[in-house]
Amino acid sequence: MGNSTSSRDAIPMKLDTAAKTGVLNLTKQEVKASSPVWNSIGSPELAIKIKTLDLSCNPLKSLPAHILLLEHLKTLHISKCNLQRLPNLSTLNEMKKIDLDNNDLEETTVGSLPVSLKTLNLSFNHIIKFPDVLNVLVNVQDLDLR
Repeated sequence: MGNSTSSRDAIPMKLDTAAKTGVLNLTKQEVKASSPVWNSIGSPELAIKIKTLDLSCNPLKSLPAHILLLEHLKTLHISKCNLQRLPNLSTLNEMKKIDLDNNDLEETTVGSLPVSLKTLNLSFNHIIKFPDVLNVLVNVQDLDLR
């Protein structure tokens, strides 16, 4: 219980830092798809500032639609979250890197991704064959499907 209290106290400080730096690190903060922090992340004042978002090691089986409000997002880390479904992120046109390693994704649960992607890590998921949605990623230079 002390862990969730400290996480709750840390999140406002992390949001404040993100407003100044463009980097929002919410690793191990017990963030879920239904967490109220998404309302802050999706607020117009903050959404335009966030360039890097790290949600690693959170119980996120899915991502809320708020993620699509981060129009200037360049780097997204969602490692070790038990993510089962990735929504269509193709509208995030400034995205360059996505880390989705160590989740529960399958080739049919990976949504469309931005064509601007240069680095994509889908290692250690449940992907058996090459996902069709990846065929349009002509700018990818580094792809990890281990």
